[in-house]
Amino acid sequence: MKIDFIKKMETAIENYGEVVLATMVSHRGSAPQIDGAKVIFTKEGLFWGSIGGGKIEHAVQIKSKEMLEENEANFFAKWNLQKDIGMTCGGEVSIFFEKFGKPKLKIAVFGAGHVSQSLIPLLLKLDCEVKCIDPRVDWIEKLPSHKKLEKVCIENSEDAIASLEKGTFIISMTQGHKYDVPILHKAFLKAADFPYIGVIGSKQKAQVIKADLKELGILEQDLERLFCPIGLNFGSNIPEEIAFSIIGQILTERELCL
Repeated sequence: MKIDFIKKMETAIENYGEVVLATMVSHRGSAPQIDGAKVIFTKEGLFWGSIGGGKIEHAVQIKSKEMLEENEANFFAKWNLQKDIGMTCGGEVSIFFEKFGKPKLKIAVFGAGHVSQSLIPLLLKLDCEVKCIDPRVDWIEKLPSHKKLEKVCIENSEDAIASLEKGTFIISMTQGHKYDVPILHKAFLKAADFPYIGVIGSKQKAQVIKADLKELGILEQDLERLFCPIGLNFGSNIPEEIAFSIIGQILTERELCL
């Protein structure tokens, strides 16, 4: 049991980055599991173990999901199974929740052009999950096939914003200004969900984009978070060096978020 549990924890962290371990530390009266019972939850749900199934496991899953979405490292719950969980048995359980690992870096790249073709293969070498969105099938198909890369080919790229997970880093490198603005507009409408919003371009382009976004109702204080020009200030304008400068900036900002 102990060896199996350790292996499952290692596998869960490797695959999902961040997991919650819930352990029944004690109980009084009737309970659906023994003390010491453990369960591992990931962002996708139950990964391993059982803490009784049914309503109690559902309650544990809800709390685990909250912890994975918020900055909460551990939590101690003492539940009356009848009053708090809605079970017929009238016992009490004490459950300790612990969060392990760290969330995988999630990056959404809008545009599959030359810089993206250099950037994305480098990102795939890191511990991250990448989504590339572009309406052009031929450019999307030039990207490598990889288990950590999701290719999305839709006519209106900005529609992909709605499905992005909280904590996603957004990079806009489309064919031009008229494509960037709708993407950035939808991103800033959910600005609190995205720790990094960047767009490739010059300082002059940044001023034009900010003016357009202000007209669309985005607040100045939110626009201060826009990274444009994107990337650290080194290297030349060739795609490969731009890609390295973007990665340097993303990794720096990620550390500030942890």
